[in-house]
Amino acid sequence: SSFTLDFMFNGATNPYITKVAESVIKSVDVNYAPNGFTTHDDGSPVQIQMTVQFQEIELIDSAKIKQGY
Repeated sequence: SSFTLDFMFNGATNPYITKVAESVIKSVDVNYAPNGFTTHDDGSPVQIQMTVQFQEIELIDSAKIKQGY
């Protein structure tokens, strides 16, 4: 699957961050102990850190740059 990513601020696209072209997920990492391993009384983790890395699959040319990419 491919994704269209938007960086939002206060319910609208953030104009200060450049657009990202159509992308695919390159990797996913889940860390159940980002600050050391601790759990709630029921054994569920206190914190979970998830990192998703995307890779653009479209070439950014001058026409795309004029569109804000």
